[in-house]
Amino acid sequence: MSVEAKYNLLLKVYESISLDYADNPEWRHLITGLDGTLNASSTVPATMVWSDERTLAGASETLDFTALARSPLANVDATGLKLQLMLLKAAEGNNVAGLLFDVGATNGYNLLGNANGQVLLHPGAAILQFEPDKLPDVSGTEKTIDISGTAADEYGILLVFG
Repeated sequence: MSVEAKYNLLLKVYESISLDYADNPEWRHLITGLDGTLNASSTVPATMVWSDERTLAGASETLDFTALARSPLANVDATGLKLQLMLLKAAEGNNVAGLLFDVGATNGYNLLGNANGQVLLHPGAAILQFEPDKLPDVSGTEKTIDISGTAADEYGILLVFG
C-alpha cells in the first residue's frame, strides 16, 4: 500500500469597499503557503490513511487508532505513527447541537496537542488540520478519541498518519 496526501489550506476572501472619493476597490485577503504533498518519503511522512462516513448509534462512540475498521480491507493500525492530517465534518441534516471530538477517556489521543484537546463542530461545520510531525505517536497509551453528540448524528472523518 502507498499513500499520497495532497493538502491545500487556503482561505481567500474578496471584500468590496465603498469609498466616497474613488471607485469601489476590491480588497483581497489571502493566506498562502500551506499546501503540499505527503507520502512515505516526504519530510513529513504519510504512510497510512483511514476515512469513513459515520452515524452515532447512541450519543457517543470511541475510535481506536490501533483498530480502525475498513471493510472489506484489513483494519488500520496506526501504532508508531503520528496523525499528520485530519479532516472532520459534521453533517448538516439531523445533527442538533453539534459533535464534540475529544481525547479518549481511556488511553486518549490528543487531536490538538493542547491541554483541552477538544474540537466542537456545529451542524455543517468542518475543520482541516495539518500537524507536521507535532502530535504524539499512536501507542497503547495514546490511541483513542471520543465523539459525542446525539443519537443518529452523522459526520465524516479522514485521518492521515505517518
